[in-house]
Amino acid sequence: MSRNIVLLVLDTVRKDTFDEYATRLQRRADISYDRCYAASHYTLPSHASMLTGVLPHRHGVHSKNTSYRHLDIADTVFSDLPHQRLGVSANTGFLSHELGFGSFFDQYTTLNGETAWFPDGINISDFLDETTEEGLDKYLTYLNEANKNGVLYQSIANGFMAKLNSTLQGTPFPRIRDYGANSVFDKAVDVVSQTKEEFFLFINVLEAHGPLESVRGWDSTVPNRWYSGKEDSWAVCDGPADDYTEYLENYRNVYEAAVDYLDRRVSRFVDTVQERTQGETTFVITADHGEALQYPTENSFGHRELSTPVLHVPCLIINAPGNATESTDELVSQLSFPDLLTGIANENVPDISQSAVPAEKLGVYYCPSDRKDFWTRGVRAVYTEDILYRWDSLGNASQYSVSTSSEELLAEKDVPREYSEAFFAKTFGEIVSTETAQPDAVASRLQSLGYL
Repeated sequence: MSRNIVLLVLDTVRKDTFDEYATRLQRRADISYDRCYAASHYTLPSHASMLTGVLPHRHGVHSKNTSYRHLDIADTVFSDLPHQRLGVSANTGFLSHELGFGSFFDQYTTLNGETAWFPDGINISDFLDETTEEGLDKYLTYLNEANKNGVLYQSIANGFMAKLNSTLQGTPFPRIRDYGANSVFDKAVDVVSQTKEEFFLFINVLEAHGPLESVRGWDSTVPNRWYSGKEDSWAVCDGPADDYTEYLENYRNVYEAAVDYLDRRVSRFVDTVQERTQGETTFVITADHGEALQYPTENSFGHRELSTPVLHVPCLIINAPGNATESTDELVSQLSFPDLLTGIANENVPDISQSAVPAEKLGVYYCPSDRKDFWTRGVRAVYTEDILYRWDSLGNASQYSVSTSSEELLAEKDVPREYSEAFFAKTFGEIVSTETAQPDAVASRLQSLGYL
């Protein structure tokens, strides 16, 4: 039996916060890539790049084309893996069946972290988004469907807990349960425990993704009444940081508590998978992007910019094949993940270090800001050993020094042609938009994550 592989994506976890608060996972890691960079700035294009090994302008999944449906298995790492392909995700927006992400897997489950506490029950949020019933009839239909499927009690519990958490927002009481990690990990264990074949398991969890609030059991000092969704994150991003001092302090505190919680929960998940499955399982743990938290050296909030706090992500391997052990500060790109994953499947950890790694932003998914031309511009970047080169579609170009998850401007000057031409096959003007309206259910889920 070949080695099992788990690709576990901690959505929105930046590298420096991971280093400080995910100490359990770091102790367990056989290999740690300390200078790993995502290929783009948010979930949709970043995941496509991880699976295809190419930048957004080449795989075509980005803000101008928000669907994976044009990609085939042959375009991804899965064409080189004999494993059964399994997936469980709390991100029901950009990693949804409706956008085609589920088509990469033999079995793929999405669990809305707000309402799917019991995975076997019907998710009331998804049901209400999709039903055409009105008033009391829609709730009666929900109960009838649940009863017909033999999951009545689990579905009632999902509805009750969703209403309870909504009611607790802004009160002296913390949120009762996490944003879906427990349900995702429980479902993932159930899925891999039942398979008799070697498996590739994909997981995405959203605990560090906004909006954020205090959660029971998290190590946070933020008042329970505080909820980040009460402020418009675009206003925070556009406004002076001094106007949001308390908000930013609270956000950072809960964000750190979320990463600490993920460290504990993921570590337990690793143990459970190793106990419940046959053969060796290697875990690749990373993030699809980080998060700018408006520290003094940062000029934005969230993950709208192609900045180092957003691109610098954790990447470590637990139970690497061949007893390999290594920590490296060589440059690594998530564009090399297809090579890394196929190497692991073949009992080998290949050298994926590079002398330069690129990243790309092609607009943002949604922008209500008055600075729309700025936020929706195209941006490209190349990290080298010493210098970050970054330029955009408005004609700006700069060079930066980089330290962990921060950067400092060195000069405003043109980017060497060797970098601008080596990685990017199209100019910004050659990238065609094929944008279409999202299904209502997907739009509703993206709104709950602050994208609309």
